[in-house]
Amino acid sequence: MKYEIEIPIHCNKEQVIALYTNPDLLSKWQTDLTYYQTVNGEAGQSNAQAIMYQKYRNKQVIIQETVLQRKGSEDIHLRYENSSVELTERHYFKVLTNNQTLWTVQYKFRFKPFGLRLFSWYFKPYFREQHLALMHSFRQFAETYGRSEN
Repeated sequence: MKYEIEIPIHCNKEQVIALYTNPDLLSKWQTDLTYYQTVNGEAGQSNAQAIMYQKYRNKQVIIQETVLQRKGSEDIHLRYENSSVELTERHYFKVLTNNQTLWTVQYKFRFKPFGLRLFSWYFKPYFREQHLALMHSFRQFAETYGRSEN
């Protein structure tokens, strides 16, 4: 299952990337995140790995994050996985104006259990809606945090 979402953020590209890749700020915009720890490498850099705990339907879900590729301030490719799903995210940041950045994310899901693979088409609208909400949460955080820093 694949899809792409893009939204503009009213901050400059460097600020957007700095906020997005700062693990100390994750809980400010990812409200379901309860724990994040880098376990290998330098946080946010290529080949770094981290463990995340998130609340999902009153359960604690453990997710492993791997930074697949980090090309300076141009793009960031991540993989998230647990026992049920593997998600690859390709983040692209493009300057629209001096104070506006276009954030594009390409999502690719692979369900591990066979039963989930059969119904992946059914989950697509739900996952897309969840990711759009998360992107809007980050945008609101970045625009608010950016104004308070200036």
